[in-house]
Amino acid sequence: MISPPVDEVLSKMKAKAATMPVNDVIVYCVSCTKSVFNGGKSPRYLIDLLFDEETGAKTCDPVSWHKELDEFIAAHNDNENDGSQQAHAPDTQECADDA
Repeated sequence: MISPPVDEVLSKMKAKAATMPVNDVIVYCVSCTKSVFNGGKSPRYLIDLLFDEETGAKTCDPVSWHKELDEFIAAHNDNENDGSQQAHAPDTQECADDA
């Protein structure tokens, strides 16, 4: 497996966030929430705004996030194959504030 260029990805997240003129950024994509958070801004997930909830970035490390996605997809695919209707998102840890 090829190792992803995590430092380069994080650098691009920070560069993109630096172009945003405000600190609070509305996003509609969970991955964008992580990207905006890693860039040093405060993401506000659209669904959280609708339900008056705080937006938490949960897992911020790109490698960990993609691993969680892969595990969720695998669990969901396994459930489709065996007829089960329950697929649960993996547990996550909160991001550090100094991302």
